[in-house]
Amino acid sequence: MLVAGLGVYYAWSESLWSASTTWDVVFLSAALIPAIVWIVTIAETGFGCALILGLATRWSAFSSGVLLLFFALGMTVGTGVKSALNASVFSACAAAFALVTRPAGPWTVDARRARK
Repeated sequence: MLVAGLGVYYAWSESLWSASTTWDVVFLSAALIPAIVWIVTIAETGFGCALILGLATRWSAFSSGVLLLFFALGMTVGTGVKSALNASVFSACAAAFALVTRPAGPWTVDARRARK
């Protein structure tokens, strides 16, 4: 997953298809990088929508925290810690993990499902 974080950061910083041609990491073949970039992007969008709606909040928050942790580690290994700190990835990761400990709010889908 660390390579996925590296691939996503690199892909969005340059262009999606240049990641597959200029990537020099031994862990994955260059052909897999675009697929991983799309999968991670879709997962990130899905987790964000679930968190906004309050749907499966703890699971979504934990999954988002893990994904952000991989992003932070990938950015740190790939470009140095300064880029991860500038993008506030570590603080977003900590906020996602903090959200796991919170109970469901009254306006969330989770709370409405629990009332029924």
